Amino acid sequence: MSQRDVVRSVLRSYGASLADERIESLGSAGGFSGARFWRLTTDSGTLCLRRWPQGHPSPPRLLFIHQTLRHVAERAELPLASPRYTDEGLTFLSMAGHLWQLEPWLPGVADYRQRPSDRRLVAAMEMLATFHRAAASHSETAGRRGPPPAVADRLERIAHWTPQRLADLGERTAADADPRLAAIAERAAPLVMLYRQAAPGVESELRQIADVELPLAPCLRDIHDEHVLFVDEAVSGVIDFGALRVDHTAIDVARLLGSLAGDDEDRWRRGCDVYDTSRGDLAPLDRPRVRLLDRATTLLSGLNWLEWVFTAGRQFEDYDVITERLRRIERQLRVAAEAC
Repeated sequence: MSQRDVVRSVLRSYGASLADERIESLGSAGGFSGARFWRLTTDSGTLCLRRWPQGHPSPPRLLFIHQTLRHVAERAELPLASPRYTDEGLTFLSMAGHLWQLEPWLPGVADYRQRPSDRRLVAAMEMLATFHRAAASHSETAGRRGPPPAVADRLERIAHWTPQRLADLGERTAADADPRLAAIAERAAPLVMLYRQAAPGVESELRQIADVELPLAPCLRDIHDEHVLFVDEAVSGVIDFGALRVDHTAIDVARLLGSLAGDDEDRWRRGCDVYDTSRGDLAPLDRPRVRLLDRATTLLSGLNWLEWVFTAGRQFEDYDVITERLRRIERQLRVAAEAC
């Protein structure tokens, strides 16, 4: 069965039948998750068909993600891409080795980095606080406490990067002859050097909070500037919930504000203030924990990209974007090192 036939078969499960010219293949749509997208022009509006990568997320995990989005949508007015139901009342289906879902096409552009402003920063942090307030009452997690998985995840990744693995990574990047990857390979040596300098301190701080029990609730976990759409100064959409799972809300603040504020301390303070004001009856934000999670995430991000490209051999559509990300990570790590 051709890809076109698979798409048509999926659409029939939603009671939809569209002419070819109304189905536009977007490939990865600029993303790096492995998902594929189609834009559908229908009489009732524009929709997005998403094909998840094989094996991620699992059906139970995707069901929890969709249940959480529905729970939040019923309690807050947020522009979330909540999935449509199939004719059988399901929010996703399995076909040709993949999970598929149909969702609204949200307006706007993820262009905060090109057009940053205080009003956009405020809108994004208010959106996140509103999501957390609504998600906190989810029946599967209400009242739940425990050590934050985000801390354990980062400690596990630091343990993964043994001296031998770091050396092997350096050798692979130096030996790779693919001209498309030359600019990425150039970033390897400084990123590994900066990691070696900062990892012991970050690991020590993470261990100090690893066993602290905190409130846990559904968190986005991969919320950053490229997943927040804007029309003018307002948030018009939040997309890509594949990483959603139960965690502590500090990880979402660290991920989103880390991408919006970077190394700008004034924006960090402003973002935290707005989030705290918008949290309602949730506990105040633990700002040192947020900054630690941001440092740990930035520290590991560069090595993650290098490992995906040079060790795992993953293929991407736009290597220039990855190169720019690595430059940005390197710049933030250097600023952090100078501040110590």
